Amino acid sequence: MSIASKKQAAGKILYVEDYEPAAMIMKHISKKLGHACVIAHSGADAVLKSQSEKYDLVLLDINLPDMDGWELAPKLRDNLECKIIGFTAAPDSVPDEHKSVFDEIEYKAFAATEVRQLIEKHLNF
Repeated sequence: MSIASKKQAAGKILYVEDYEPAAMIMKHISKKLGHACVIAHSGADAVLKSQSEKYDLVLLDINLPDMDGWELAPKLRDNLECKIIGFTAAPDSVPDEHKSVFDEIEYKAFAATEVRQLIEKHLNF
């Protein structure tokens, strides 16, 4: 089954990721699924983007150079009313007291079909 096999209304995703190749892959997959994907390469950039645009879903790298995802998620929630999914290479390493700022935490190494399932799960149009 191709990643673009299921048609649904377009959503707008904010992907916060400092690693450029990962950001470009997510943007490509999102576009194939019919969604717009805006990339923020730092926590500060994500806050600025959240103040000027509305998003349907935030996918957030938990380990950014300028701030941790659990510091950033509440700042994004001040501006946005959407789910925030945290991504990390080691989900078990996120302290329990920080997990509650995310709607979900996912393992960062994922396949295109997993991205499709994740987006479809959280973008309920």
